[in-house]
Amino acid sequence: MVLFLLRLPVVMLYEILKIV
Repeated sequence: MVLFLLRLPVVMLYEILKIV
């Protein structure tokens, strides 16, 4: 599941940007 591994950091970054 390479797509899942690539998607994980993107989701984390999105969450961080959403908090700021």
